[in-house]
Amino acid sequence: MNSTEPDPLKTEMILLHRQAKSQFAMLEQSLPYKTALSFVAPITQPSITDLLGLKQIFLAEMIASDNKIYEGFVLKLTVIEEPIFSLPSMPMLAEDEKSGVERISIYNFNWDWETLKENFAFGSKFSIVNPFFRIATDGKSAIRVDDPGTIVFHPTLSDKGKCRFCESPSNSTIKCLKCLKAFYCSNKCLKNDAKVWKHNLICRKN
Repeated sequence: MNSTEPDPLKTEMILLHRQAKSQFAMLEQSLPYKTALSFVAPITQPSITDLLGLKQIFLAEMIASDNKIYEGFVLKLTVIEEPIFSLPSMPMLAEDEKSGVERISIYNFNWDWETLKENFAFGSKFSIVNPFFRIATDGKSAIRVDDPGTIVFHPTLSDKGKCRFCESPSNSTIKCLKCLKAFYCSNKCLKNDAKVWKHNLICRKN
């Protein structure tokens, strides 16, 4: 990705996500988050945790208006914007291996706080088996996960040290001095994240 010219759609999605995360900041800090949530799934996703025999699919090949489960497929993703820990779902932004970006909303999870922070931190990789792509109630597309058992984490493949803005891998040594969580490969990327993607919306010490 060109650090001076980020994709406009990606920028729009990141800004909307960060605005929502900012609005829920106080609620996030007050939640213990070891809560089992129960919602009736609009469509049942077959739960398979073995990726063997599944065909990889990319967001560009999926059509949200079809409101369907892509059974027999696996969607491999990287977290680019951390979840909003709010009820009734846990929305985040993730990117596939062809740079497609989409909202991911997870329901019915029962992970503790530390597991959530570890497995869905920026740069974390995970796969969704039999992904369900739909038009959400706000009229926009989203991958909905009603059974967390369809998620497979890949901790050894994750790159949590990559640049928060241009996503250059691993060698990002410049960090935000306020939150101490966002790392950058250059001062230019640090400034671009602040200016273009409004890092201040998610910049908190805790």
